[in-house]
Amino acid sequence: MEYTKREFVVCAAGVISLSIAGCTGTDAEGTIPISIDNKSTQAHTLAIIVTDQDGNTEYHATTAEIRGETEKTLEERIVLPDSVPKDVSVRVLLDTGEYLEFTSTLDTDARIAVEISESDELSE
Repeated sequence: MEYTKREFVVCAAGVISLSIAGCTGTDAEGTIPISIDNKSTQAHTLAIIVTDQDGNTEYHATTAEIRGETEKTLEERIVLPDSVPKDVSVRVLLDTGEYLEFTSTLDTDARIAVEISESDELSE
């Protein structure tokens, strides 16, 4: 499938929140709570991929399916080596062929919000 990159559109209510909380041991380990609010009447599948800024090394990938007009929360655990910079690339792919790509700083205060609108489009 060929994906089309969408530009960010600011929205008042976030729907997919990504954040890292907690670090222990020699590797950084954290939980990514992902809250998905599908405002569309259609069911959708999302893929969320976390890589280094160059996109060369994948640290975490997950998929989620969500029915139309429903909310869902996932708890994703990831482990990052100490050598990983805190700034990573996050790509959110939607089954309509659209995607959002942004850089996020992985710390306890980081929050990224993305939503699926009624017109089946992604926005931040």
